[in-house]
Amino acid sequence: ETGAKRLAVSVDGKPTASLANREAALKSANESSLVYKYEDFIKLKKQDRRDQFAGVSVFYFYHDSIDKAAHTSDELFFDVCERAIEDIKSVVNKLINDYKSAKIIITADHGFLFTNNGLTVDKKAPVDSFINDAVEYDRRYLITRKGAKPDYLLPVKFLKGETEYEGYAPRENVCIVKSGNVTNFVHGGVSLQETAVPVIELVSLRPTSGDYKYAKEKIDTKLVTLNLASADKKITNMIFSLQFYQTEPVGPNRKSATYKLYFVDSNENPVSDENVIVADKAEEESQERVFRCQFNLRQMKFSKTEEYFLIIKAERDPSKRDKKVKEAVHVKPQKIPFQIDVPFALEEFNFFVE
Repeated sequence: ETGAKRLAVSVDGKPTASLANREAALKSANESSLVYKYEDFIKLKKQDRRDQFAGVSVFYFYHDSIDKAAHTSDELFFDVCERAIEDIKSVVNKLINDYKSAKIIITADHGFLFTNNGLTVDKKAPVDSFINDAVEYDRRYLITRKGAKPDYLLPVKFLKGETEYEGYAPRENVCIVKSGNVTNFVHGGVSLQETAVPVIELVSLRPTSGDYKYAKEKIDTKLVTLNLASADKKITNMIFSLQFYQTEPVGPNRKSATYKLYFVDSNENPVSDENVIVADKAEEESQERVFRCQFNLRQMKFSKTEEYFLIIKAERDPSKRDKKVKEAVHVKPQKIPFQIDVPFALEEFNFFVE
């Protein structure tokens, strides 16, 4: 729709420019809806929230600190981004704790580009070629009457072509010349950074539900697991090798781990030397996450009728001050039964000299 000077976005023919407009649009679909700005919501005490939001089933929260920082100053911009993430997490925690919210969706209107050196004049599209035909423009877009041919800009499909206007956007990190002193932060036009926006959906589950337990297993930060790959569980030599594999690659919620491997008897007494494997492989292919270790049995007598055990034990590195590693679920030591049948162990021979 067109206003006196600018185009406007509407929902069912109603304006959406202000938060009051958006609340009205939500209430038309669900009367128990409420719109709040982050800075107003966060000031409320717990009892005030419960009193004011009683009966509300749909919350809409608006957070714009990143947008404000981008349009005013480049200084401390990344600090503002980090703070915004913490702000949103605080809202999510309050919604879950106060109202046991069933579903929360977090999204953004667009992404952005940030250049270390700032944009120079040659990276800005001049307005001379379209100013007479422009209906509206900003750093990242241009809307003109049909028939305009602006230089430096990329035509984009606008309202499915069912309109008297045409749309254009800058290419890559080029932007349209506009007054203002913000030169590092730019909208990216039709770049991936501009058009690929995050959509995060959080679902609140009961701790006793199967879905909760499944999600917890997949999402919680854990140490990667190391398993025995060799199938033969019978040892016939004092020196032998075994293969092991790291079950999953190191990733955002799977941390590397150091494993100690050794053999013990039924009384937990060590009967071999100790090997160390650092499971830190990030390769997706499982064959790239294989380790081979050589073991040496101690010089002692072994019984082929008794059970011996391979111990695989995760050891956390105390030098790593990684909070996520400290919080990772501890990997329970593995105790794998083996048979040791060494026919000529050293102590079976009694040599003497007359």
